[in-house]
Amino acid sequence: PSIKEVTNILFLKSIDAQIIGDVARRLGYGDLGHRFHKAYENQRADLNHAIAKVDKEITNFYAWAKSVDADMVNNFNLLIYSLDFGATIYDVDPSLLKGAAVLKYKKQKAENGQYLIDIWSKQQKIWSALGTEGQKQFKSQRALYKRQHEDILKIIFGEIDLVAGQDKELGKKMKAKIYQQMAGRGNLEVYWPLVRDGKYKLSYVTQFKNEDGTLREEPVFLMFESERERDAAAVEASNDKFTIGIPKRMEGDFGTASWNSAPSGSFVSDILTLLKANGVTDPKIQEEVMQLFIKTLPETSFAKSLQRRNNVIGFIPDAALALRKKGYQQATQVVKMKHSAKIRALEDEVLLIQRGGQPEEAVWNQNNNDRYRKMFDLIGKEMLSRGKFARQGSDYKMLDTV
Repeated sequence: PSIKEVTNILFLKSIDAQIIGDVARRLGYGDLGHRFHKAYENQRADLNHAIAKVDKEITNFYAWAKSVDADMVNNFNLLIYSLDFGATIYDVDPSLLKGAAVLKYKKQKAENGQYLIDIWSKQQKIWSALGTEGQKQFKSQRALYKRQHEDILKIIFGEIDLVAGQDKELGKKMKAKIYQQMAGRGNLEVYWPLVRDGKYKLSYVTQFKNEDGTLREEPVFLMFESERERDAAAVEASNDKFTIGIPKRMEGDFGTASWNSAPSGSFVSDILTLLKANGVTDPKIQEEVMQLFIKTLPETSFAKSLQRRNNVIGFIPDAALALRKKGYQQATQVVKMKHSAKIRALEDEVLLIQRGGQPEEAVWNQNNNDRYRKMFDLIGKEMLSRGKFARQGSDYKMLDTV
């Protein structure tokens, strides 16, 4: 591009969305720019509301943590994350009274052979020691994460309705499959985040035990903030006797190659099969749907695999850190997922207008001045760029820690 074009690009990036809307209207985009602006404002308001809830949770937890000694805070973390009796590792609720716990857990075993009721019993010493306020913090954090996960499920189901369109049967099948995978196994009873997001990815196939004792193969997709953590996890997975084949390392988003090779009968394979069988063959649509699911899969898959590991790479058993990192991240993710479809629809309108060329009725028309043709293209690209940023964030994430 020429110096003048670069100047115009930089100028457009420097002005606010409302002015972009005014310019876009004069160039022939109608009220699209202003609708983008309204969409951003609505998303920002929801983000502020969601973040305020996490702020309150963190403030209350820090106030409690300052009122007790360090050992009590460590025990709080142990109650959640212990590989021997952790509530979120084994999905065992320490807040249940003994009678309710016996009814719920007495005949169930974890994958490492422990009876769940025995795990509940191990939790009780810490649970009692936490006292009323510590127990209140546990219940409050659990409720926050459960709401976030339920919100994600609702949004995913909304996305399925968009993909399925009039094919109600497809939508019904996909929802049933996802619910079985994400919510039907009790993984939301006692849920704290475990896996961190990041651009360094690891995918592999592992074996999980079904309720009848048979084994099934499922793909696992993990994300890490540093290359070092990812590589260490790859070595760990390679040494795991349940891992099938060689773990694949990558950067950026999981691509179609990652899930097209998923084992037949696995969750990922079944979703793709449902899409293809019902005529959803557009790779872009398939990728959007799968990316949405992949972002929710690591927590479930990783939590399952933890039950048979002696140590965990890239996992820090710290409830305060989970709130600061994943509490905010998931709150933001829920809001962006909620607004993503609306913003994508606006982006589609931009592309449609661009394909048709600048409307003759535009106030700033190329017939009057040739430079308006270039401005028409630039303002369209700028609206698309801002839409993508609102949905996904920046392409330039913080440098990895060393």
